[in-house]
Amino acid sequence: MKLTIYIPTYQRNELAACLDSIMGQVTDQVEVYVSDNDPSGFARDIVMRYDNIQYKVNSLNIGCDPNVLSALGNGVGEYLWVFGDDDIMLPGAIDATLKMCDGLIDRVIHYAPRSGEVPTGFRGHMYGMANRLTDKSFLVASTLCSMNVWRREQMNPYFGLTAMDTRNVICWAGLASTFISVAEAPYVEVGRNNQTAFPGFVRTMTEYLEVLQAVNPTMKRFDFQDANHWNYNNA
Repeated sequence: MKLTIYIPTYQRNELAACLDSIMGQVTDQVEVYVSDNDPSGFARDIVMRYDNIQYKVNSLNIGCDPNVLSALGNGVGEYLWVFGDDDIMLPGAIDATLKMCDGLIDRVIHYAPRSGEVPTGFRGHMYGMANRLTDKSFLVASTLCSMNVWRREQMNPYFGLTAMDTRNVICWAGLASTFISVAEAPYVEVGRNNQTAFPGFVRTMTEYLEVLQAVNPTMKRFDFQDANHWNYNNA
């Protein structure tokens, strides 16, 4: 199996539209996995409208981060795409992703139409992409779960972490990637009603960028003092 699309969810009616956007694109190289954080099985009736979706209900609400990170232990795809339950996968996304994965890269970065400056078609190392960006906010957008497809072995929840937080994992996993590729067209429409606080964001990103600069001393330094409250609408 080449790709696991893993959707953590909790009482989200938008899940139906999310799955609609995905299931018509699924091939025999792709599996879809829904992990329901509502012990009563809120998503069950939505999921049962579709064939070939693996579905599990957590016996208690384990919280957003553990539900996302449980993707590492579920599914068998060589690559892992954790996808937001209120996001929309645009046409052509899976086909484009599989072609990039066939290039044996470690990280695919998709982007939404509102992701700011995007180096379309970039292939290379993370520090190379960072150096090309004038608007460094794209680095924040690129840590959103729906934007990333990872070679599963790159995702380690304990690498460089003092706490288990999905955004920290994504940041640090990026450092372990030896090669990344950015999609040449937008393939994700990010849910517009989210507003998510990111405690410790500045500290996490500062450490992340310090390591990138250690790898490549020519990388320009920048900060994220105004980005501690990330609003998807302003991405």
